[in-house]
Amino acid sequence: SSVRSNEARVVVGGVPKSTGLKGCTNNLADTGGDNDGYNSNPANACAQDGLFASDGNSGTNASTLCSNTGKDRHRFWGYAFGMPASVTSVEGITVQARMGTSSSAGTYGICVELSWDAGTTWTAARQVLFSTRAQTTYTIGGAADTWGRSWTAGNLDTGSFRVRITDVSSNTTRRFDLDYLGVSVNYTP
Repeated sequence: SSVRSNEARVVVGGVPKSTGLKGCTNNLADTGGDNDGYNSNPANACAQDGLFASDGNSGTNASTLCSNTGKDRHRFWGYAFGMPASVTSVEGITVQARMGTSSSAGTYGICVELSWDAGTTWTAARQVLFSTRAQTTYTIGGAADTWGRSWTAGNLDTGSFRVRITDVSSNTTRRFDLDYLGVSVNYTP
């Protein structure tokens, strides 16, 4: 037998946490298409309650490209994530859009971008093409998806963080109905 060794001490990093899905408190039509975005009841997208924000058409042309300036776009913000200021890292961001459309003909879907500086700069667009016109929940991003950048707690405050949705359709008369646009952040405290 030998003398006792020095006491070992282990410090374990913070366990990743999730904010859970949060709804927005503000919205504004963005430039693009006919410049009216979700022109009917846009605040309805901030709560999952069966009431819809509606975009009466997808813009001014039949393009399905996220970058096409003829497509309708809308910004949402004011997500109160409630994270501590001492966040050491953001592990991933998940966007959930519950929505449907007026028709299932042609090609149609949404493009989603995130901003960390109140809409001056945006991540690369993520496109989701729909396979049904029925109200469906679409998940973009994920618990380990940082959308191609490093995030700080300050980037995610209610004044800085934005979500932009672009409606794309090969038929300009298609109506998009958005019931809810929620965002969840996974982070290490």
